[in-house]
Amino acid sequence: GEDDEAYFMGLSKTKDDRFVVVNLNSKTSSEVHVIDNNHDVIEDDNNNSRITEKVASPKLVVPRKEGVEYFIEHGGHEFVVLERRKGQSDVRLWTLPSDVVHNSSDVIREPEEDTSGKKDAVSGMRE
Repeated sequence: GEDDEAYFMGLSKTKDDRFVVVNLNSKTSSEVHVIDNNHDVIEDDNNNSRITEKVASPKLVVPRKEGVEYFIEHGGHEFVVLERRKGQSDVRLWTLPSDVVHNSSDVIREPEEDTSGKKDAVSGMRE
């Protein structure tokens, strides 16, 4: 958790219930992690059920940048990321495949192209 009162954490689920979303926010920036909610339960030799740490651990989707807020949603096989920069009215909208959450513990990549102003392309995007 955050010890600084200028920061706060929010938990939610994507609309398709596939991921738990962990938002770490300040008034001017955010960072988004996800936990896969579609996991397999593993049983050990003693019939004890557990979820593997690799699956259940939060994965960083977008790192914190001062002056940038992120909102994510998931559908099909991809995340939709809405990026809003402080002082700008336009937003950037980009997608990335959801399987990168399982294939890497690194930060998921940022967009390669500018998609400013395409906020309306996502119906029901959380803000």
